[in-house]
This record gives sequence, C-alpha cells and structure tokens, in this order.
Amino acid sequence: MKQYSARCHPVSPTASLRRPKELARGTLLRAQAVSHRFIERTMALGKFILVPIMDHLIITKKSYTSFDDIGLIEKINTDNNYDLTFKQVDALKREMKNLEKKSKAERTKEKMNMAKKMIEKKYSVDEIVELTGLTVKQVTGLQRK
Repeated sequence: MKQYSARCHPVSPTASLRRPKELARGTLLRAQAVSHRFIERTMALGKFILVPIMDHLIITKKSYTSFDDIGLIEKINTDNNYDLTFKQVDALKREMKNLEKKSKAERTKEKMNMAKKMIEKKYSVDEIVELTGLTVKQVTGLQRK
C-alpha cells in the first residue's frame, strides 16, 4: 500500500478529504500537520484581504476535528509567521538603511582619521582626495583644524 506524506501532496482545502481511509487508520495527526500549515498561510491571506478564518474542519467517515474546538485556530492566529502586509519587510528595509548609514558614517570617520595622518605627513590635498575618496572641502576643512 502506498504511504502518503505531507511532502508529496500539495496542500489544498480538500487535502484531508481525499484520503478518508488513511485518516481513519491513524494518520489524522499527519493530516492535522498538513492542514495546520495550510491554515497558517490561509489565515495570513485572510488578514491581508480582511476575511478572517473562523474554523477548519478535518472530516472522516467516523469523526471530525475542528481546529477551533481544540484551540488551534487561536494558536495559529497568534503564532503565525506569515506576514503578507509587508510590515516585517518594511521594518527590515528600515533597519538595513540604518545600518548602511551607520557603516557609511564609520567609514567616513576612518577616512577622516587617515586624511589627518596624511596631512601630518605633508601629502597634497589632491593626493589625499584621490587616496581616501573624501571631497576637497572635507580635506581642506581638516587642514584648518
């Protein structure tokens, strides 16, 4: 008999209804795991389009399982890692820009320190500009100090 796994079948709303015999033989937990991932994604989509998911049912010939009855809907709703509103993406982009600004400021500070040393060793302004990438205005400002 062919064994089914969560990996070899696409997750769809009817995934748990396709194999009632296997579900009746004790693979209900596997169906719940597949359904859990499906509902997690569906709930994220529901939040995005403002249509909440109220419950998810797994139905077999002998019984059914309600995700709401066993508390999974609430758990999935609070633990959901999928963010289709792009809040996480926007936050990461802001964080990256802040890091770039900090690193750019640090690089400029290092260049300024290097330019100070070059000024002490009597390098010309043109040489300092060429070697450090600083502007003429920045270098001449350092010379005045």
